[in-house]
Amino acid sequence: MFNANFHGQDKIGPSDALTDTRWPFDTIGLLGIGSFGIVIHAVNSIDRFESAVKLIPNRMNSKVTGQEFREARIWASLEPHPNIVKYITSSYFELSTEKFKEVIQWSQWSSGQTQEWIKACLYERILRGLYLQMEVCGESLREWLDLSSQQCLAENEAMQDKDKKCICEDILAALDFIHNGNTLVIHRDIRPENIYFAKSGFTHCVKVGDFGLSNLLNMYCQTQTIEIGNSNYRAPELEDQHGADPTKAKYGPAVDLYAAGLIIAEVFDPVPLAQLKKKFRDICFKRTTGILGHKYPSVGQLVLRLTNEEPRERHRIGSDGKYESFESERSEERRVGKECRSRW
Repeated sequence: MFNANFHGQDKIGPSDALTDTRWPFDTIGLLGIGSFGIVIHAVNSIDRFESAVKLIPNRMNSKVTGQEFREARIWASLEPHPNIVKYITSSYFELSTEKFKEVIQWSQWSSGQTQEWIKACLYERILRGLYLQMEVCGESLREWLDLSSQQCLAENEAMQDKDKKCICEDILAALDFIHNGNTLVIHRDIRPENIYFAKSGFTHCVKVGDFGLSNLLNMYCQTQTIEIGNSNYRAPELEDQHGADPTKAKYGPAVDLYAAGLIIAEVFDPVPLAQLKKKFRDICFKRTTGILGHKYPSVGQLVLRLTNEEPRERHRIGSDGKYESFESERSEERRVGKECRSRW
């Protein structure tokens, strides 16, 4: 549930008087910087409970709109699930610029980390906005993929095929949960940067987080914002204008499945970021999975089904979050194992 100070807080005082400088956290470190917010690893200054805290400064610095509340409200509406980053609470903040810099450890940032919207915020004498508190997880899936593609993983961090299947099943289970729960949620930004290992050291399971671009649907497919999310993982229907409004497209949860298909291809056959666009072009346009399809035929078929241009043709997730391809492959492993044991 929302913090009592946050619920119903539709407007933060427009005056330049700093009315509330109380900040309940001490910063341990910076976890990430996005297009809308900054995530820190924090510890509560009283009970020393550690969590991840996402700060979303209000760029207009006056009125907090429903759009800014949406991520918190959607995330809070989800029941707990082992493959969804756990939401804790939300509230608003009002900090002096100097205090804000201290919270985000501004003095330690490199020039490459600073985005223009953050620079613009720092011109304000007082920064107002929202913060979301969530469980702190381990590394992102992107970090593992980058190290794996460069063959820089330590022996204990390199994953066996069964571990890769577990990662993919966890992602699919998370999508099954948000797509088929009491409320229909579409994430719209499924990518390795928003998928996290449960603990540091690439300890799985993995969890889907960052619901900043998510949306609640009243029906399975409806008109929504066009061209949203990362372009590398964007389903084709996200770029098709619907009707006379050039800012709208018609799509549904299948866009998340499309992105998941591309991520599965990465997990089983990691490539450097510089080669990623070519890999995805081959999958989406040439309809070939290359080495992946030769080494893991059933997984290659799954990837092609998930990335089908027609949303209705994308493979549906089962009630247990597992795809037939993974299950059939395991059945084959069990059959071969039994044959080998019988020979002995």
